[in-house]
Amino acid sequence: MKKIHLISMLLLVVGVFCSCTNKDYQKAIPADASLVMRVEFGDIAQKSDFLKSDIMKTAEQSLEAAVKKEDMEKVKTYLEDPMEMGLDFSEPAYFFMVGMETFGMTMKVKDEGALKDFIEVLQKQGMATKPIEKDGLMCGTLIDEIHYSYDANACLFLASPKGKGKSSTSRMARELMNQKEGDSFLGTDGFDRLEDMDGDVTLYTNVGILPEEMIASILNFLPDGLDAKDLDLVSDLNFEDGKATLTAKLYGNSSIAKQMIKSADDCFSDINGEFVENVSDKMVMWFGTNMKGEEQLKYLKASKSIKEMLFMMERVIDIEQMLKAVDGDFSVELQMDENSFDQPEFVSYAQLKNTDFLADVDYWKGSMEDYGATMTELAKNQYQIKSDEFSFLWGVDGKNLYMSTGNADRQSAAKESPLKPYAKDIKKSKFFVFLNLEALVKGELKKNPDPMEKKIMGALKALVAKAPSANEMSITVELQNKDENFLKQLF
Repeated sequence: MKKIHLISMLLLVVGVFCSCTNKDYQKAIPADASLVMRVEFGDIAQKSDFLKSDIMKTAEQSLEAAVKKEDMEKVKTYLEDPMEMGLDFSEPAYFFMVGMETFGMTMKVKDEGALKDFIEVLQKQGMATKPIEKDGLMCGTLIDEIHYSYDANACLFLASPKGKGKSSTSRMARELMNQKEGDSFLGTDGFDRLEDMDGDVTLYTNVGILPEEMIASILNFLPDGLDAKDLDLVSDLNFEDGKATLTAKLYGNSSIAKQMIKSADDCFSDINGEFVENVSDKMVMWFGTNMKGEEQLKYLKASKSIKEMLFMMERVIDIEQMLKAVDGDFSVELQMDENSFDQPEFVSYAQLKNTDFLADVDYWKGSMEDYGATMTELAKNQYQIKSDEFSFLWGVDGKNLYMSTGNADRQSAAKESPLKPYAKDIKKSKFFVFLNLEALVKGELKKNPDPMEKKIMGALKALVAKAPSANEMSITVELQNKDENFLKQLF
């Protein structure tokens, strides 16, 4: 119950924060932090209109029921002017993690005396202990689990790590507060990378600390000898009118990691836009890139697991020769309509520099039979591959290779391509994904017309992902109402 009361009080003050910059209190972040998150509470509260939200009303009701009557007047002053709490909520807060068990947050102090008074209010509610001076800092605990240390400049909150006693955590908090800037996270490349981003929420982490199940697919593409710890990931979430954008950048911390990123970048060029105009009316998802097949093959073979997979595929089809022939735009279109949401179709296209691989098609026919599949020639350079589990078409039209499911529409194009508004962004990208959320939501709500889902999901228009380089990508969720702030819509 104490935790709920504390959270309610903090939720109330979020609504009136505003944002600016100051770095002197950030030295409390340890240099070996595996994760650091900067949160611009002020921008978030302003964009979400938090003071008028249902969450705000619920939190206020919770406080009125929990706070002792004689202290409620003081709490109301905090709601009217959060700076009265002594913490400078006009500055961003920094959350961090060391290892997998130690969690902390550092904030700027506005008024040390006011902060002491605020802690006294919490103390009366049974949510804090009285601050005691140690090593030139005022120290205590919140709800018996979170250690706090503050001076005239900064306030640090540190959660008790598993397996460590309270005295050990308290000592660690004091050491972090008293460390020099050069010995802290401020002196690392990670801090510079974090500060290069300016979103409402920015996150720095080392890829090596992420759960293996989360990065399993990434690990398969890493060259032999590269450790996930050699990679830093910085992501940035920003809420704007009509959309929310998540930007992620990958950095290499070793020569092999930097070379991997460069090699991946060399595999792709900016999209030419070859297949932008010929999407169908049924298109709900489109992926596009520009591939240099030979470079792509070299990059893939740097991974032992990918190399083994290619070797297995070679028993059936000369995938290497086909991949080497690709040179230009490559796209995949997923098609659905209101009557076929459970049976999506797809068609993909790739520009070719040659069609030499067609000379081996007769051999592929025989090798496929050994694995329970058949390949039938439907027309010149047009084929169908079938087995008990799948069936698809492939062939060459002019200089373009295509693959598709049997019922995919390859003949008719939409009157106006849904990709037209994004044409310039597509041509500046090495990867581009468009997902028609409006169409997908319409089909989903048709099957399950839940009122709440209809209200939330019905506001969505599209998801757009683009990558100007191999180590940078942004994902934007767009609302149908371009004048409505995405965060306000959520709240």
